[in-house]
Amino acid sequence: MILFVTKTKTFQKNSEVLVRQSYAGYEITTEFSEAAEHTTHGIESFVEWRMDSFDWLDRALETDPDCVFASMVKGLLLVTARSQNFAPVILECIDHGESREEELGEQERIYLKALKAMSEFQIFEALEAYESLLRFYPRDLMATRFLQAELFWMGESRWMQRVMKNLEPDWKPEMFQSSYFYADYSFAHEETGSYEIAEKFGRMAVEMDPSNVWAAHAVAHVMEMQNRSNEGVEWLSSLSKKWNEKNQIVHHAWWHRCLFHLERGEPQEVME
Repeated sequence: MILFVTKTKTFQKNSEVLVRQSYAGYEITTEFSEAAEHTTHGIESFVEWRMDSFDWLDRALETDPDCVFASMVKGLLLVTARSQNFAPVILECIDHGESREEELGEQERIYLKALKAMSEFQIFEALEAYESLLRFYPRDLMATRFLQAELFWMGESRWMQRVMKNLEPDWKPEMFQSSYFYADYSFAHEETGSYEIAEKFGRMAVEMDPSNVWAAHAVAHVMEMQNRSNEGVEWLSSLSKKWNEKNQIVHHAWWHRCLFHLERGEPQEVME
């Protein structure tokens, strides 16, 4: 859902009129508002762990093949998979961005920097780019998610927690997709052993959006660490019917449920 259009900037470049559409905090250089809308839908889908992110980004590029930001988002989603199979597409996304870099806004250029860094396994450069984005756009949930993921893989739980604590004052429960920020906030605290805070915010995020599988997962982590396997089975089972539109993260949530069953001595439940 697009909540608002804050502004539209029109500027001239080589006799071509370009428009920088500003949707939900993302300034997207494109002639077509539909391309900006589709791109933002793709980002929202990614933030909510839905399966249709690439569908929306492909629609954006069909509407405007020159919508560089859609290409960059697509490349960033693929590069996080760490699969050499996606390398040709990722390089195409980078080439697309570089070919029109002079036309891009500052936010788009920083995302291009992050994509290039990630593609070259310059993770600290990418982290610097994401943190730079969050200094200027503290409610950018895409940058928040990418940053949290890389810090998790690096074992930088304290860094992750510090980032989330710095962002928290900019969020209020009534804000759009705030449930997904609080899910990230919950996970960061769980990873640093702040279990009471983690469970509080994870449960709050699920109350705000019962389909928030990442928040459910964060609370499951707490239960796992506290040997609460009975509660863990009940918690995940009670929420699983809300996850039909979610992506592969659901398999990971089921894996956590399998761990709880194994701890209860129920291997047959795992096989089922």
